[in-house]
Amino acid sequence: MFPALLAALTILSPADTTKHIFFTGDAGIINASGNTEFTSISAGDKLTLLHHGWKFTQTFGVTYAKAHDSITTEQWQGSVRGDRSLTPHVGLFLLTELGRNVFAGVRSRVSPSFGVTAIAAEGPRDTLRLEAGGGYTWQHGIPPDTNRAYAAGRAAAIYRHRLGPKAAFDQLFEYYPNFSVGADFRINSESAISAPITTGIALKAAYIVHFEGLPSPGFKKTDRILTTGVQVTF
Repeated sequence: MFPALLAALTILSPADTTKHIFFTGDAGIINASGNTEFTSISAGDKLTLLHHGWKFTQTFGVTYAKAHDSITTEQWQGSVRGDRSLTPHVGLFLLTELGRNVFAGVRSRVSPSFGVTAIAAEGPRDTLRLEAGGGYTWQHGIPPDTNRAYAAGRAAAIYRHRLGPKAAFDQLFEYYPNFSVGADFRINSESAISAPITTGIALKAAYIVHFEGLPSPGFKKTDRILTTGVQVTF
């Protein structure tokens, strides 16, 4: 299905001969010893390639914490995405997301999807993009939970407010309905602020919320993560 969609998108939109690569990486590390001992690590990257009218984006993130030789948090997530513009404000996307969070009962989750993206509002300092689509999800749970496979949707709102030439506030909201079981929906939210300290280097703070409407047995519905660290862009 995806190869046919790629061919159709190529025909629908004119080719672009430009090629640009952008990379952003961020990391935060805390290590404490003495009266308390723990290590906390958060790291991620975003790689974007613009080539012949296509925009390809790869993301990766990990949150890891260890206290007294016991792992207390281990969350991995990544995605690969392709975008093709149809008009200056409307386009189509193909997206595959992968995740693992054993402390939320998820051994692995793979969610390919495709849909429409549109710029709903755009100003000198503010941009709002809306996305809607559908796909499929394969999830492997931690026993005694069973594996799940179902048709799913994806709706997203991505907002950016420019605080200055380089500083910005970003808000992401994603909703993933399960078309087979209404109660089994997911919500992701990320609020982030970044401010430059020198060319190509910025400080970043983010507050992330993951909500599971139907979590694995014995696990809570909501995970909250607050991260701070350094962001490098080139």
